[in-house]
Amino acid sequence: MENFIQSDIFFFITSIAVVIITISILVVLWYVIRILKNIKDVSEIVKRETIFFSGDLSGIRKKIKKLFDFLIKTVSTKIRNQRK
Repeated sequence: MENFIQSDIFFFITSIAVVIITISILVVLWYVIRILKNIKDVSEIVKRETIFFSGDLSGIRKKIKKLFDFLIKTVSTKIRNQRK
């Protein structure tokens, strides 16, 4: 009879331990899912801002190209005028 009581106590303690471990794992998974969602949101923001930044750089590159074209044109005109 004592063996049955000991096995009942063992299974009761084991059941409580399994429930506690399961709840702990679920809590950890919930936090991991929240962290992954935040990482996803941040990566979307970085992606969007990178596209905007790329467009800005493209505009700056075009302006610099126009400036250099103007400078080359001006310098070449001055050189031609000095040769004459």
